[in-house]
Amino acid sequence: MMRQVVPIAPALLVLLLSACASVGNESLATREADWPPLTMTQVELLKELGLPTVHTTTVQDSKTVTVLTWTYARAESNPALFIPIVGLFVAASGKGVDAQSRGLTVMFDTDGAMKSRTWTRTQTGITTSP
Repeated sequence: MMRQVVPIAPALLVLLLSACASVGNESLATREADWPPLTMTQVELLKELGLPTVHTTTVQDSKTVTVLTWTYARAESNPALFIPIVGLFVAASGKGVDAQSRGLTVMFDTDGAMKSRTWTRTQTGITTSP
């Protein structure tokens, strides 16, 4: 029985040291801020991205407005967090987790024509890209 546990330990250690998680629409991570084109309709955007994370319908100036939001978030932990004692210093330095998120919010009029688009991006941790 002990022989079965030993080969599993290195694989389990590798899995723990590469802790990474993501949620949402991954295609948002690579889209440019000028996408989608303002000529894209609601039907076309839903076909491209799938169901939104948030779907809101409101009335402005007696007209129905639909607001759709898609999100994507990814977090990755620094492997040094798992080293005894060293991990405490890494966590205290604020470089223990790299987290990024992107969001796209698009407003459509009653006819399904795009009125506006807004991109949001947050980033914390060890990544230094703009």
